[in-house]
Amino acid sequence: MIEASYRDRGAFGALLDEYERALIDLKRVIYTITAEELITVVDANTNDPDCRSVDSILTHVVCSGNNTIYNIK
Repeated sequence: MIEASYRDRGAFGALLDEYERALIDLKRVIYTITAEELITVVDANTNDPDCRSVDSILTHVVCSGNNTIYNIK
């Protein structure tokens, strides 16, 4: 983990630690995905457009993360 000054702020620091760990894990997974695999439809039967491809899922994750950070502030 990256050492940062906010890590000693109780629950807030713990939450940031968990987000950092999750992002490190996510990066490990997505580095193995090719550009073609990224845009391939993986669930053609879903009614949720955010779940059709890895690209749309990652876009949803990033937007949700940004909204969460905005709401925490």
